[in-house]
Amino acid sequence: MFVYCAKCKKKYLEQNENVDQKTFSFVLGIFHISLYNKPMEKLRLKNSNFIESFWCAFKGVLFGMKERNMHTHLFFFVCAAMFGFFLKIPAAEWMIVFLVSGVVFALELVNTAIEEVCNRLRDDLGLDYFATQKARDVAAGAVLVASWAAVACGLVIFVPKLWNFIGSYLSF
Repeated sequence: MFVYCAKCKKKYLEQNENVDQKTFSFVLGIFHISLYNKPMEKLRLKNSNFIESFWCAFKGVLFGMKERNMHTHLFFFVCAAMFGFFLKIPAAEWMIVFLVSGVVFALELVNTAIEEVCNRLRDDLGLDYFATQKARDVAAGAVLVASWAAVACGLVIFVPKLWNFIGSYLSF
């Protein structure tokens, strides 16, 4: 029996006593999110073409850009880019700046997706916030670790150049 709606939870659990409650709730939540009360035969599981796949990905990035933390990451990326232009960093260091910034942006998008899934699970299954707190905390921790790595790379790239610039400016 395939369950795709949170409303079926009670009936399904009554018929199948041996089901682990946590596993069932997670699986049911994922199916409910992906299907959102639509019968399987009416659900289109794949994008119809390659361009539509990119459009869906672009919409996901736009949705993620609405997050407050994404604005913070974008601000620091713009600051790093301005320092890079001002200090004329070489191409290899630009690649490092872009790479670590891209990792932070990507992990922030993943964090946003995990939070959306947790919110859906919480709302649809009537769970409290603490039922999904570990998943949220781990996803946020991944962003934090990537941000620390980006800050470390920024310090290694920019501090010596700023030090040289300030030293040359002060020694008339």
